[in-house]
Amino acid sequence: MDYQRDSVLDMFGLSLDQTILLFSSQRMLIDFDIENTKDKTVQEKNNWRHLWESSILSHLNSLRPEKPVYFLEANKLEEAFASAIADTENLTWYYIIVLELITFSAYTPLDNTDNKSFKRCKYDDKLCYNYLRTFIIKHRIITGPEIDSLRKTYVSSYNKSAKKGEGILRAALITVAVAGAVSTLAAVFAAPIAISLVGPMFPALHGAALINACLAMLGGGALAVGGGGITGGVAVIAGGGALLGLASGGTAAIGASTFYRSPDFTHSQAAKLETVLKEVVINAQHDIYTAQKIMEDYRNQIGELSKTITMLELENQQNKNDIAALKKTFELLKRSYANMNADIQDITSTELRKNGESNSIRRRINRG
Repeated sequence: MDYQRDSVLDMFGLSLDQTILLFSSQRMLIDFDIENTKDKTVQEKNNWRHLWESSILSHLNSLRPEKPVYFLEANKLEEAFASAIADTENLTWYYIIVLELITFSAYTPLDNTDNKSFKRCKYDDKLCYNYLRTFIIKHRIITGPEIDSLRKTYVSSYNKSAKKGEGILRAALITVAVAGAVSTLAAVFAAPIAISLVGPMFPALHGAALINACLAMLGGGALAVGGGGITGGVAVIAGGGALLGLASGGTAAIGASTFYRSPDFTHSQAAKLETVLKEVVINAQHDIYTAQKIMEDYRNQIGELSKTITMLELENQQNKNDIAALKKTFELLKRSYANMNADIQDITSTELRKNGESNSIRRRINRG
């Protein structure tokens, strides 16, 4: 794909087949966690798995109604990844899937109730990470140290954007932070998100079922989209790309603006975006142009948010809660942008001195 012509948001878009790989791999992790559960929460975990799976399949089947969509079984995933890798020249999508799997957590709330039956369910992120790491290494695209680097960069990016007193994210708590953010969305913003984000994508769903479908997508780390500013055929936006959506327009823009009302979730998305920028676009692909385009779109995104805050402040007092949340998100994004901009300036200077020198990792990611 030529990102000089197309919106940089397309880079973060996964096709339907790639999305099936993502969610099938997440289900594999869920199954592995359940198989290794030693307490009495196995039934609750199975109930959550069923609700999560049916909610996501509702969206995916709406994208291809002529042919039913199913999750791939674990024993078919390695072959499916090998086929998808062989069929594409640019493997950015693969790195984005790996990042989403690294930061995935199961048993997050999937409706706007208290979800008491799921609160006891604990996802063993350390055990699942080691299992995931072994699975990814088999694909012979990313080495073990490179997988660890993705994880480390995500944690570092998250922590650098956090204000003093907000707490430091340890590697073992990556998925916990995501789970907590989705809990916030479920408790406070479930209905608005369901209506503005995925309502048009679920014409047959209403009420709680609609909300469940939306939150399942969020819990899976992806943003449901339906065209409007991005390339046709994209099923979800992943890897933090949702933060670039507002400046690009379309359904993704509505969803991204809704995320701003949950600073915790936005924080996680910003860390993912920075991880993709550093580990994939710059370190692996040495693509300075795309890195600069991402930063430009990110800056425009922050500018749009600033306009929203100003507009709300001009309205009446009933917006004061939204304003407070948006200001928190605005400050977080400014810190994130400043950190990313400082890093990219240093890296760009180094890359330019190399006069376009490439390495074996780049050849594996971008075979074009």
